[in-house]
Amino acid sequence: MSRFISFIVISLFILPLSLLAADKGTELYGTWQINKEKSNLPAEQMYMNKIKINIINDSLYTTRTYYNSWEEYPFDEKVKIGGPEYEFYVYNMPRKVKAYWSNDNLLTIESITTFYGDNGEFDFINTETWTINNDNDLTISFKNNSPRGDSTGTWFYQKTQ
Repeated sequence: MSRFISFIVISLFILPLSLLAADKGTELYGTWQINKEKSNLPAEQMYMNKIKINIINDSLYTTRTYYNSWEEYPFDEKVKIGGPEYEFYVYNMPRKVKAYWSNDNLLTIESITTFYGDNGEFDFINTETWTINNDNDLTISFKNNSPRGDSTGTWFYQKTQ
C-alpha cells in the first residue's frame, strides 16, 4: 500500500512538470508575417518578412523568408534547442546556429553567417530573442554585428496560420 501511495505522490509532482516542459514554446508555433507598421524596417536592406516556426521536442524547425524590396529568399533551418551549434549553408554561405531557452523562458537564437563579397568575406553575427508580447505578436529583438557596423531593434510579427 505504501508503494502505491508513493507512486501517486510522485506522479502528482512529475506529471505537471512534464506537461509544463511539453508546452514550452507552443505559443511560437505557426506562420508569422512582419507587421510593417510596428517594425522599424531598414531602408534598402534585407529583412525577415515571414517566419514559419515548429518546435518538436527539443528541435526548432523554421522557414525564414527574407525580402529585399523585389525578391524573397526563403531557407529552412533546424537546430536542437540547448544542443550543440548547428552548421549548414544558406545560398552557399556557411551559417552556424545555436538556440537555447533563457531563465525567463525567452528563446534565444545566436548565429554567424559568413558572406562573400567584392571586398572578401566577412561574418554577420546575430543574436535574436523571441517572445510573445501582450498583443499576441511574435517579437524578435535583435543585435547584429558586421564590418558595416552594429544594429539593434525589434521586429513584430502577426500570426497568419
